[in-house]
Amino acid sequence: MTPDSATRVPPAYPVSHSTRFDNGLEHLLSFSPTYAGGLSNHGPMALEALTSLGAPDLYEAFLHDYTPRLERTDHEYPPVADTGRWPWELRTRLPSLVARAGAQAGHGLLRVAHAVRSLERVDTEVRRRELSAALEYWNSGVTLPAPDRLAGSRPLVEVVARLPRLSPGERREGLLTRNLMVAARRDDVVELLASIAPAQSIPDRFDDLALAAAQAFVHNRGAEAFALLHGVTVTTMARVLIEYLDESDRRRLEAAVTGFSVAAIVGFDLRGGSPMDASMPENRGDLPVQDLARSVASVLDDHHIKFADACAGLAHRRPEVEPLVRAMLAARLAG
Repeated sequence: MTPDSATRVPPAYPVSHSTRFDNGLEHLLSFSPTYAGGLSNHGPMALEALTSLGAPDLYEAFLHDYTPRLERTDHEYPPVADTGRWPWELRTRLPSLVARAGAQAGHGLLRVAHAVRSLERVDTEVRRRELSAALEYWNSGVTLPAPDRLAGSRPLVEVVARLPRLSPGERREGLLTRNLMVAARRDDVVELLASIAPAQSIPDRFDDLALAAAQAFVHNRGAEAFALLHGVTVTTMARVLIEYLDESDRRRLEAAVTGFSVAAIVGFDLRGGSPMDASMPENRGDLPVQDLARSVASVLDDHHIKFADACAGLAHRRPEVEPLVRAMLAARLAG
């Protein structure tokens, strides 16, 4: 089985690094999947993203900085399957979840995809328990409205250019999931979403959606940019799950992820699709994208880490968008 990584081919680390990752994951599984009234526990996702970025040296510092905010749990997760059999179990359980790609602001999908990518590197008992925890968390989410599959005729780029934006009266500051739901339920958004043609290549469609969110990201600041970065991370990590679905369920995942991305742009792009121009942040000179991504990750913020990983993956697959990727990473470093 050849993994379809959301970034690069997952690096193979010495046993010591793999053991350190598993020890960190074991520690994180002692905490609830949510904290502070419903915020998502990003710990397992960020730990895996550090691995993908080639930064296992940051494991312990991240855990030391991040875990004090989390809430302990006595809940135990059995391994999702026996050794070597997790892909078959995943193929059984995943189809019932794909329509909920936008649930919990995409965090259920994200946690499952990061768990899968860790298992694609090494199959261990604790990683199979993390996949069990991730699937349970995704299953608990409320579905964000989206068509069962895309069946229109309009190109994605045309529809994105026509998307409306939530008015100030419709938006509520700091309420990510609420604003996504309001955006997804607008009649004009539902109509536009239904008009999108299915992609010839679903992985390429997910990258196109990530780039649409990325263009909005670099022209927004604060809470809006924070919300739009989820449009980048969710779409890139959705690529990981494609090979575990048949064609019909891949199309359902395509529709649900597209619906999430559209809702993110409608809900949080206050600039309304401004063209790329001189207002783009500095691109940090000639520093390689991978090194720039590591600089973002070294801030040790959970969202920074996952975002840096997604950006590195986009630059790897689409070298022509490197200036945009550099702008996104520089904007994240600038806060």
